Amino acid sequence: MKIELVATGDEIITGSITDTNSGEIAARLTAMGHEVVRIIAIGDDLAGIVGLLEECATRADAVICAGGLGPTSDDLTTEAAARAAGVELMLYEDAWEAIKERFARVNLPLAPTNKKQAILPAGSDILPNPIGTAPGYLLHIEGKPFFFAPGVPRELFLMFNEQILPMLSKLDTSPMAHASRSWRTFGYTESGLGDLLKDVAGTDDNLRLSFRASFPEIRVTLTAGGKNKAEAQAMLDKPARQVEDKIAQWTFSRDGSSLPEVVGDMLRKKGLKLAVAESCTGGLIGRMITDVAGSSDYFAGGVVAYLNNLKMKLLNVPESILREHGAVSEECAAAMAEGVRAATGVDVGLAVTGIAGPTGGAPEKPVGTVYIACSTKTGTEVRGGAWPRGDREQIRLLSAYAALDMVRKTI
Repeated sequence: MKIELVATGDEIITGSITDTNSGEIAARLTAMGHEVVRIIAIGDDLAGIVGLLEECATRADAVICAGGLGPTSDDLTTEAAARAAGVELMLYEDAWEAIKERFARVNLPLAPTNKKQAILPAGSDILPNPIGTAPGYLLHIEGKPFFFAPGVPRELFLMFNEQILPMLSKLDTSPMAHASRSWRTFGYTESGLGDLLKDVAGTDDNLRLSFRASFPEIRVTLTAGGKNKAEAQAMLDKPARQVEDKIAQWTFSRDGSSLPEVVGDMLRKKGLKLAVAESCTGGLIGRMITDVAGSSDYFAGGVVAYLNNLKMKLLNVPESILREHGAVSEECAAAMAEGVRAATGVDVGLAVTGIAGPTGGAPEKPVGTVYIACSTKTGTEVRGGAWPRGDREQIRLLSAYAALDMVRKTI
């Protein structure tokens, strides 16, 4: 199906927040064989949203609209949807009861304005929201299915995965079937990957190779169209092998799993425990690891040691290393990794030390200089140098990814 995505809200078009929802939804739709033809952001303007929805109905097979379903005066999506569909707004009693029950369950006062979230376009099919107050709904505009969902990522993606995707599959009457394969990569640029893979799809109109950058990783997706699912899958076999041959060294996932999930699964399967010692990343690696449910199976804990005296006291880094080589050095990284492994009794000790900036750099150690060490019973490996670009948060995130990827490659 040809699908358009609409994100509403002044906060998006003014740059107050970044619309990361649409990119993730587009990637998931593409993986399911759908074609995302447009992603559009629009502010809180009633007439503008009405016009956009009417326009989308003339082009797309289906539309997913996120945001603008809240209880406040600037939440205009539902009123715009009713106008675009030419129907009245009406109170959906079941939706209103669900909202009241939600507030009672979490012991919060129910404001009169929350009733607005249950007043929806007549003819809507409700999409229940088990973790939020605003229900989603399916409404047909000019005969086309429009899915309206909250903009809160946690609520949106639950609704998208459990309700919208299955409904799209039932609605898809395209004579073509699609299949896709994806590779999540880290360590090489989008332009570099594009150059390596420029000849994979060739001139075959039924094959599409796409790239999605979500710093600091790049997702590569190969999609094929055929008369049926089996034909589409068969069309992918040869070009997928070509992709694999060219980018395997940078690929950490082929099933959509995140890097922390991949590393955690490897540790669990091998019965290994990990501990981390962090300086410039300030606990970011530990957070990424523990964002994965069940990480206590393999993650023992971590030490965030910025000051040199803490590196010595908690990680047993020799004072001579700090004096002769400095805290940002191969020697210090190695000592930190070995120290946290010894202190916690784990199988794998991981350490990061560096200069995230924007201050603190010097000609011999500019901002972006980072050293990462991974210690196991067979020895300690250190990698490092200066990241070629990035602000403070980018340097920290790059360092965390590089550290986790080092663990992946080590084990």
